[in-house]
Amino acid sequence: MRYSVLILLFVVLICINAVGIASAQTLVIISPSTQQIDEGKNFVISVYVGPDAPVSGAQFNLQFDSSLVNVVSVTEGNFFNQDGGSTIFNSGTIDNSQGTITDVYALIIGKSNATTPGIFANINMVALNQSGICTFEMSNVVISNSDGQSLPITVTNGNAGIGDVTVTPTNGDADGGGGGGTSGEEFENIELKEVADVYVTVNTTISYKFDNPINPIAYVNYTALNNAGSISTTIEVLKSTSALVSSVPSGKVYKNMNIWVGLFGYANEANIKDNVVGFKVTRTWLHEYNILQSTVRLNRYTSGAWQSLPTTKTSEDKTYVYFESKTPGFSSFAITGQSSSDQAISMGDIQVSTTTKSSTEVSDEALQTESQEPSTSEETPADTQESIPFIGSGIVLSFFAIAAILISFLQRSGKDE
Repeated sequence: MRYSVLILLFVVLICINAVGIASAQTLVIISPSTQQIDEGKNFVISVYVGPDAPVSGAQFNLQFDSSLVNVVSVTEGNFFNQDGGSTIFNSGTIDNSQGTITDVYALIIGKSNATTPGIFANINMVALNQSGICTFEMSNVVISNSDGQSLPITVTNGNAGIGDVTVTPTNGDADGGGGGGTSGEEFENIELKEVADVYVTVNTTISYKFDNPINPIAYVNYTALNNAGSISTTIEVLKSTSALVSSVPSGKVYKNMNIWVGLFGYANEANIKDNVVGFKVTRTWLHEYNILQSTVRLNRYTSGAWQSLPTTKTSEDKTYVYFESKTPGFSSFAITGQSSSDQAISMGDIQVSTTTKSSTEVSDEALQTESQEPSTSEETPADTQESIPFIGSGIVLSFFAIAAILISFLQRSGKDE
């Protein structure tokens, strides 16, 4: 009997470890998963890699409808050279008559590896003068480690609606609200990229804080509706208007940025709610352009247009004025304001008086005296969830529980003898 119990417990322990190992998957995703493209327009899709283990090499083929789109070029992304490592990149063979790209691959020279999510390759395309839905389907996808061993992967393909058709999203929502670890933003347009990780548990307020002075975003908060483990939020502070939008918002632009929460398909109403973004603008900017504090807005680009989000002032100090906006999703954003010269300002759900203020009045509002005490209200109203490393914690706890049972069993058996 004693040996039967020991054998049973040993088998259970092996099964638990086997399940833990099998669950590890590296994500390979077409980004954006869905987009709408006008006929004759150029656009970009990216191959995003979200590693669950260190990666040193990757390859793929791609099939597409050549009657709807053609490939112009394939270029290397930032996934393998994020830490300045040397890489070998092959852009593959483009065959627009067959609708294929074959043998795209990249690898890191030496024993280095990539562990942070990023873009493996950017595929530059042009839509032809025909409407339809074009599917982008990857094949022969291989992700390998530094020993040349293939890693378990999950592949997610994408599509694009060309011309006068409506395409159903394959992941997330149609305007980028599904979140994402990457955006396909032009590398040259990114001034700063900040990534924060938080361990997400159900029914908790999750808060990602950012403190780089270049980044106007102070925090991103939401309520988690499900257990999700470690989730990253990425802020891309841009030098100018995002490459992902087709117009500029009204008003004076303070900063443009992309905000992505989790991988594609995570940041939707099934997983998160009560999304807010905290941001700051300098008093110097407000004073220089005679910007009324009451007109400062966070604007989100969605469904092909800019949406002014409900925005409130939360606090201020000698350098910054702080604001908070509610947002239904995450994509490309811009912080804007209106100067006192505007006679009528209507932004979001707030109407501002048409009375024009003098520059002196605006200066008093935008730049208060240096002697004023900073506001004592908190910049981030939600409690921050500390990042918790997740390294098979369930397996470790199971191991100790089983070990305790074994020790107790052996002690009782010794007394019985």
